This record gives sequence, structure tokens and C-alpha cells, in this order.
Amino acid sequence: MKVCLTLLVLAGVALAQTPAKRPPARKAATPAAAPAKEVPKEAPSKWPVESIAVVGNRNYTREQVVAVTGLKIGQLAGKEEFDAARDRLTATGVFETVGYQFEPGPNKQGFAATFQVSEVEPSYPVRFEELGVPDKDLEAVLKSKDSLFSMTRLPATQPVMERHTAWIQEYLNSKGLKEKIAGKVTLLGTEQFAIVFRPARNLPAIAQITFQGNQVIPQAALREAVHLTAIGAPYTESSFRDLLDHAVRPLYEQRGRVRLNFVEVRAEPVSDVQGVHVFVKLDEGQSYLLGKATVDGLTPVDPAVLIKAADFKSPAVWGEK
Repeated sequence: MKVCLTLLVLAGVALAQTPAKRPPARKAATPAAAPAKEVPKEAPSKWPVESIAVVGNRNYTREQVVAVTGLKIGQLAGKEEFDAARDRLTATGVFETVGYQFEPGPNKQGFAATFQVSEVEPSYPVRFEELGVPDKDLEAVLKSKDSLFSMTRLPATQPVMERHTAWIQEYLNSKGLKEKIAGKVTLLGTEQFAIVFRPARNLPAIAQITFQGNQVIPQAALREAVHLTAIGAPYTESSFRDLLDHAVRPLYEQRGRVRLNFVEVRAEPVSDVQGVHVFVKLDEGQSYLLGKATVDGLTPVDPAVLIKAADFKSPAVWGEK
């Protein structure tokens, strides 16, 4: 009996130590993938150019300014392209300031651009002296290089002067002419200036001037007309003839001598100073008489009243008081 009891007790202990069976754990549900978020599309930064306007220009046409910008109607453009166009205009050296703005065009399909420019003042006519090639050839070269170039007006800013001097030098070199040239603002007459491109070598200075063949205007008056501008100035025949046109011709025109001709201009070295004595041979031409004065076209005042107010003296030498 004792043996059986012991076995039952051990069996009971064994049963007590056996772990109870548990139901299998459920697998965690895999969460459903979230739908991908749509990335918003960026608004386009470039649009077609619908129109280009220019304001502030006086000496240059809209077409000339637009050509320099490099922009074309219909091309895609944004801030980068407009900044580059502004920089190209600034680099010409003919504008003090350059600005721009662009906004949606009338059709809302592109940009309407406006460039605001302020031109450099003053500008001067252009002259070529002793360069060994025809002036018209040099003018054609500069126009092909610079769409803003004009023989009647050119700003004397450093970028403009350096660029045009280099273009002229390049062309002359291509023709076998190696002499160095320079361009500078030169006084032609009373308050008359021009940008003159000429050889850079030192030119002889004007020391004395003598007029020959003059009868209507005395020697002293002619010399006085050119003295302040000419004496001490570098001499070339073309520049001196320009001076005569600006300073002497008006004196004769006031006396009715509209056919004045500077027949000959020659320079001779002066022994006592480093300079030249310039001789000018004149043909003073014929005086024109005032015949009959009339008023053409419609006027708010009776033509007879205008003629009387003008107090013309007829017959009289044209231009005389």
C-alpha cells in the first residue's frame, strides 16, 4: 500500500508541472498601403514672349534696341533671359540705365515685356582722318558690328570708344595697315565737337593761319573767327576744313556769299616753332540779291502783314541788315 501511494503522489506532481496548452497567437494584420500623395506641379517659370516695348529711347529706334536684347517674339523666356537681355543693353555703353518688366500678355498665353532705357548724353558725330581707306568702308564695318552705330551720333563712353577703335584697327590690319589709331572728342569749331578716329602718332600743331583771295571780309576778322579753336590744335587738312565750315562759312553766308569755296588748304613747316603755317585760298563767290519775298501755304495771319513785319529790303544783298 505504501508503494502505490508514492507512485500516485509522484504522478500528481508530474501532472502539476505540465504547462497548459495555449491557442496559437494570431498574426498581426499587415496594414494596407497608404495611397501615394500627388506632388503638386510647379508653375512654369518661362512663357512665350508676346510683345516687346521700349520706352525712354530718343536717338535709337525700338527695332534697334530690341535687336540688341536678343529676344524674339514667340521664344520661351523668364527672368534669366530678361536679365541677360538687360545686360546686353548695358554692355553697349550707350545707355545710362536699363530696366525691364514683364507681365501676362493680352491673350494670357505669354509675356508682354517692356524695357526702360536712359540714353547717354551727349553724343557726337563721327569723323575719320588719314586712315588710308574710304570713310564709307569704315562706316559699313562699324554698322555691321554695332546695330546702334550712327555717323551722326556716338556717345564718348569708354566702352564705346574702346570697342569701335578696336574694330577699326582690326579692319585696317586686314588691309595691311598696321599703324596704331586712336579716337577722341575733338573741337571742330565754336561749340562744335566730333569723335575723330585718326593715327595715334603726334600731329604737328597749327601755329599760324593766312587767308588768301579774301576781299569781302578782312584778314583780321577771318583769323579771329578761327584763332581760339585752331591755334595749337593738331593739324590735318580734313579737320581744318571742318573748322573752316563751322567758323568761316557762316560769316560769308550772312553777307549773301552762299557759294564760298575753300579752293586750297596747305600747310608749311614753321622754322621758329614746332608747328605749321596753314594757308587758305578762298573763292568768295557771288552775292545774291533779294528779289521778292512771298509767304506760301495757309497762315492765320495775312501774308502781307507778315511781309511788312519782316521789313525786307528789296533789292538788297541777301543776309545783310
